[in-house]
Amino acid sequence: MKELNPRGGVLWLGAILGRAYIPVILTLVLVSQALPTLPGFEVGVAVMDEPATLNPLVATDEWSLRVLDLLFEPPYAYGPNLTLVPLLARAPPTLTNNTIVIRLREGLRWSDGTPLTAEDAAFTLNALLSLKPEHLSDALSYLRGARAPDPLTVEVKVDPRGSVLVLNRLLTLPVLPNR
Repeated sequence: MKELNPRGGVLWLGAILGRAYIPVILTLVLVSQALPTLPGFEVGVAVMDEPATLNPLVATDEWSLRVLDLLFEPPYAYGPNLTLVPLLARAPPTLTNNTIVIRLREGLRWSDGTPLTAEDAAFTLNALLSLKPEHLSDALSYLRGARAPDPLTVEVKVDPRGSVLVLNRLLTLPVLPNR
């Protein structure tokens, strides 16, 4: 997903001086992601504590979430005024007949070059249904399943009473590869 390979040699970013420097460091890493990928380049990010997990479906601690945010992207993120902003998606989601439809952007690729598809997004949502992480139980109770009718379209079946909760809690979680 996100390429962590800015120009130059090895770049090590430290957060030894405290939490106040974390936003600056993460900003530097995010800026570096916009630069071209160079083979053999590596980015290191120092954090104040070891992440408890690198599984974004069950991560709840601050350091896991900070590291995972550098590795995976969600279909949507919160923008100004807490509005959903498309990241992997190409447009805002639509809700029709108890189904949320997400259309992904074309040309998305994982770091190994394989295409990121709607199958990956559907797999991620269905994996959440199987895992049933406690911190997402409120939104999962309204999720009925997900499928990919084509490579760029995800259909998410929801209980209409909880469609907004599913949008806000689950469609802002990272997409994982279906491998």
